[in-house]
Amino acid sequence: PQLHLRQVTDGRHFVQLIYSGADELRDCEYVAHAPTVRAFLDTFRRDMEAVRHGGDDGGARNVTVRVLAADEALPADLDWLDYPRLRDACEENHKQIRRLVDGHQRGEEAAQHELERRKRSLQDALMAPGTKWCGRHHRADAYSALGAFSHTDRCCRHHDQCKMAIPSFSTKFGLFNHRPFTLSYCGCDKRRKRDLLDAMRVPGTKWCGKGFTATSFNQLGAFSRADRCCRHHDMGCRHYIGALEEKYGLFNWRVNTIMHCSCDKR
Repeated sequence: PQLHLRQVTDGRHFVQLIYSGADELRDCEYVAHAPTVRAFLDTFRRDMEAVRHGGDDGGARNVTVRVLAADEALPADLDWLDYPRLRDACEENHKQIRRLVDGHQRGEEAAQHELERRKRSLQDALMAPGTKWCGRHHRADAYSALGAFSHTDRCCRHHDQCKMAIPSFSTKFGLFNHRPFTLSYCGCDKRRKRDLLDAMRVPGTKWCGKGFTATSFNQLGAFSRADRCCRHHDMGCRHYIGALEEKYGLFNWRVNTIMHCSCDKR
């Protein structure tokens, strides 16, 4: 299912919200810890610099960073960017969860069912296809259980077993992990450095999403059919607007590329 991850700060506080494709708030986190907010802002600035100077070889093809002036009106597609409203929505979500937990402790069957539904729905939405260990949590029944992409699953399982790790959207060691993946201690993590665009790429592909990770034209991911389609649209269409890119007087606020009708036969 499609998800929207929104991370907003007023410079002193930080709110992170996960919405379904139907704009239903699934989960959120509100942080008033100053060091955490500063760390988020520092990371954001570094990621923006990496995007600005990454170039095509860095997987940041067609990336445009747009800075709005203080007195500039928000674009229509960003009318949701109201920090007080987002903060209040998160607080209300937490109140609902507390009411459900209280009902569950009193033995109310409806509250227990709703809690399980929310937990299962969010975990499934944040789980990479073809895996049992790659997501916010895992859904493996045993340590030996692996998904179709067993090599990837082994890597995720290894990182989940790291004692010095901060799960996604969780607080540990006095730090809040605002990313949609686990942060592991350097001694546990031998994967390539993740960047801002990883959260905007389709698992199992090298061409589908914001930018691409293929090192050659012939390189494809596990979902090769989908990858060929994405590669065709990224490389073969002359008239397109990349995700979060401004072109032809239009700004594409989506996380997918918009193509001219003549290029898109899907």
